Amino acid sequence: MPIEGAAVYQTLNSLLAEQTQAAERARETVGEIEREMQDLLDQRAKSLMSLAQHFLPELTKAAIEGNFQNLRGDLLAILTEKENRRRELAGTRDAIQNDIRKSQQTIDRVTKSLDAKVVERGQLEAKVAEILKTNGDFQERSKLALQAEERLHRNEQRVAEMKQEAAEKLPRYQKSRLFRYLLAREYGQPSYNKKGIIAELDRWVAGMIRFNEARVGYDFLKNTPPLVEEEVAKRRALFNELMGQVEAIEKSEADKIGLTAVLKEGDSLGTERDTLVKQVESLNRKSTDAQNELQVMDAGQDSFYKKALDRFGTFLGQTRTALLEQRARQTPGTEDDAIVREIAQLDERMASLKSQLDSLADDRQTRDRIAGEFEQIVMRFRSANYDSGRSYFEDYPSIPEACTDFQSGRLDVNGFWNTIQQAQRFRPNWVATSAEVIASPTGRAILGAMVDLAGGAMQAAAYRGVQRRSDITFPSMGGGGGSAPVSMSPPSSSSSSEGNFTTGDGF
Repeated sequence: MPIEGAAVYQTLNSLLAEQTQAAERARETVGEIEREMQDLLDQRAKSLMSLAQHFLPELTKAAIEGNFQNLRGDLLAILTEKENRRRELAGTRDAIQNDIRKSQQTIDRVTKSLDAKVVERGQLEAKVAEILKTNGDFQERSKLALQAEERLHRNEQRVAEMKQEAAEKLPRYQKSRLFRYLLAREYGQPSYNKKGIIAELDRWVAGMIRFNEARVGYDFLKNTPPLVEEEVAKRRALFNELMGQVEAIEKSEADKIGLTAVLKEGDSLGTERDTLVKQVESLNRKSTDAQNELQVMDAGQDSFYKKALDRFGTFLGQTRTALLEQRARQTPGTEDDAIVREIAQLDERMASLKSQLDSLADDRQTRDRIAGEFEQIVMRFRSANYDSGRSYFEDYPSIPEACTDFQSGRLDVNGFWNTIQQAQRFRPNWVATSAEVIASPTGRAILGAMVDLAGGAMQAAAYRGVQRRSDITFPSMGGGGGSAPVSMSPPSSSSSSEGNFTTGDGF
C-alpha cells in the first residue's frame, strides 16, 4: 500500500535518532571504562613509586619522588591536553548538531509552505487553462501556432530523413576513386577546361560510371539538407513568434488570477529550501569531521597517545608483575610484597577492562558508522525532495526490510539508497499523466487549454509545441510521430517560472 514520502522521512529520522543515541551510549560506556583505567594506571604509578623506595635504597627519597612525579606530571599534562581537545571536538560537534536541528526545523516549516504552494499552483494553473479555453484571441492564435508547429514538425522530419539518407549514401560516392577523380577535375562544370586526349579519357570514364547521373544524386544529398534547414529555421521562427503571442495571453490571465504571484512566492520558498538543505549538508560534513577525529582519539591512535607512549617508554607500561614479585621475595621485608600484590590486582583489573574495551570498540565503531550512514541517507532523501507532498512510495514494505538489513550489515548504504529510489514516485502534475514531465507552469496551463481546443488530430502538435518552448521531453503522443528530433528553442522569457520551485522534482 502506498505511503507518503513525508511519513517515510519521519520514519528514517526516528531511526537516525535511535542510531545516534545508541552510538552515544556506546561512546559513554567506553569513556567510563577508559576513565577507570586511567585511575588504575595512576594508582599503579604511585605503587611503583613506593616500590622503588625499596628497590633503590641508594637514591634519596626526594630524588625518587622527583623522578616519578616528573614522569607522572608529564603524562597527566598529555592526558589533560587530550581531554581538552576531546571536549573541544565534542563541543564543536554538539554545536553543529544543534545548528542542524534548528535548520531541519526551518526546512520542515518551509517544506510545509511549499507543499501548500504546489497545491495552490496546480489549482490556479487549471483555472487559467479553463479561462483560456473561452478566450477567442487565445483560440485563434493557438490554432495558428499549432498549424505552424505541424508544418515545422513535418519539415524537421524531412530534414532528419534527408540527413539519414545522406549519411548512408554519401560514403558510397566517396569510396569511388573514379567519381572522386572527376569531381576533383570539376568535370561537367563550366570551369572544366581539359582538352585533347585527357578530355577524351575523362568522357570515357564518365560514361563508364554514369557520372552525370551520379553527380545529380551527389549534389542533391550534399546541398539539399542545408537548404531545407534554412526553411525549417524560418518556420521555427514563425512558430516561436506565434507561441510567444499565446504565452503573452496566458501571462496576462495568470497575472489577473494571482498565479504569477504564487509562482514568485513559491520560487522564493524553493530557493530558501535549497539553500537550507545545502547548509545542512555542509554542517553535516563538519560534524562528521569532528566525529571522525573523536573516533581516532577513542581508538588510541591519535597524536596524544603517541606522545604519551614515547614519554612513558617502557618504564610503567612494560614493567612485568612477575619480575616485581621475584625481586620482592628477595628482600627481607613484607611491605614490598603487599605493594606488588596491589600492583598485580591492578594489572588484573586493567586486563579485564582492556578486554571489555576491545569487545566494545567494534560495537562502538559499527554504531558510529551506521549512524553516520543513516545521516547520509536522510540528507539524500531530503535533497531529492522525497519528503514533498507529491512524493510517495509504491512498495513501502521494502523500506522497513531494507532498514533492518542495513542495520544488520546485510545491506550497504548504496544498496539501502537504491531500495529507496526504486520504491519512490512523484505524483504527476494536474494537466495529464503523460505530461508529468512538464516543469513550466506556463506550459501546463497552455497545454491544458490547447489539448481540448486542438482536438484529436492536433493533440500531438500541442504537446510538441509546449515541448519546444519548455525544452523538455515527452513520450510519443501518436498522430504524426513522436517528439521532434532536432534542438528545441529555449524557454520563453514570458514564463513566470522556468520550472519547479526547487532544484529537485518534488515541488
